[in-house]
Amino acid sequence: LRLSENAEEANGLIEELVKENYDKCLGHNFLIPSEIIKVKKFIGQEIIKKYLEENFYKENILNRSNILAIYDLCLGESGRQVDLGKNIYARRSYDKVYIERLEKKKEKTSKDLKLGINSTDFGEIFIRKDGEESHANSFIKVMDYDKIRGSLHIRKRAPGDRFKALGMKNNKKLKDYFIDRKVDRLLRDEIGLVCDDEKIIYVVGMDISEDVKIDKNTKNKLVLEVKNVRN
Repeated sequence: LRLSENAEEANGLIEELVKENYDKCLGHNFLIPSEIIKVKKFIGQEIIKKYLEENFYKENILNRSNILAIYDLCLGESGRQVDLGKNIYARRSYDKVYIERLEKKKEKTSKDLKLGINSTDFGEIFIRKDGEESHANSFIKVMDYDKIRGSLHIRKRAPGDRFKALGMKNNKKLKDYFIDRKVDRLLRDEIGLVCDDEKIIYVVGMDISEDVKIDKNTKNKLVLEVKNVRN
């Protein structure tokens, strides 16, 4: 009886500690390894258990082996992945651990862009001339229209891509740019690249190119707004 009472008190304390730390260990559809390893190992594993219970109960992947495997990911390096069964995988991407079903995504295709509304695989893109510069919204960018070479199109990344982000002096491999920005490697093919005939001028949701920024000599502006971004 005394053992039962002690166990009940211990369980109550565990639940309280998990509840106290749970939200800090979660992002939007991912776990945060740096927060999980801050707490005691047992509590960290209980947080993982609770996450699996809440998000993957029907898939029946909740077992000690998977909990330990996910906790091990929290201790490991970015890029690692473990199979949890039922076509569900946990993977470490920088300071995030995603637990997701492996699904084949539809190939995104390139498309020419024109003034007005453009419906693309990367979202709805509205292009207009002139307008005020916006720093608050990463999906609204203003650039120097006269610095754009030829026509515009949007596409996914390709081998050998290079990009000179705003503020940079030289081009950098797009892969290195994504690594510096800690972009999940599985999402890199989902990000739209707005290009002119010579270069990438805008990585959607991130930076425009230094080569098309507006300055004191700018006479004509081009505003590019992306809505309903599709990942």
